[in-house]
Amino acid sequence: MKLQLFPELGCEFILQDNEFWHNDGMVSDLQQWKYRLDVHYDDNSLPLAEESTGHCSQYWWGRENHVHFAYRDLGNPLLNLFVVAHESTHGLTILNQEEVLQSELTRAGFNEDLMSLDPETKANVSGLCALLRRGTGLVPAISLVTARLHVPDDIGMYFNCS
Repeated sequence: MKLQLFPELGCEFILQDNEFWHNDGMVSDLQQWKYRLDVHYDDNSLPLAEESTGHCSQYWWGRENHVHFAYRDLGNPLLNLFVVAHESTHGLTILNQEEVLQSELTRAGFNEDLMSLDPETKANVSGLCALLRRGTGLVPAISLVTARLHVPDDIGMYFNCS
């Protein structure tokens, strides 16, 4: 077993010996990044949409479970942080590690059971939590991500802080 850090949300999780976490970071061409991974892992999944801001993919290589994620530069460090936390959450969902997020999200004012949410809402809540950890207020954080990303305006309803 291996310890893996999730610094954007201040938590850590355990990977099994056959699990691999690949934070491929900021890439200049997200579609090309995914295509190269698909070729490497001999996977025929669908290409990404041009407007994608980040992506997380799971690849099996024999008995090894590889989770890769990357994002493109959005020209704003807070938006980049949101997308990294968002995509990391998809990775944790793939690896059945969502429970490690629950206590950190609760400390940030999240008042729901994470497991009860759909995957995109979970990822958006985690992204918002990462912004709150950096000292961004809830209202400015919501305004930023709803104006620039495809995040529903009601995302703040899951938090009981101001």
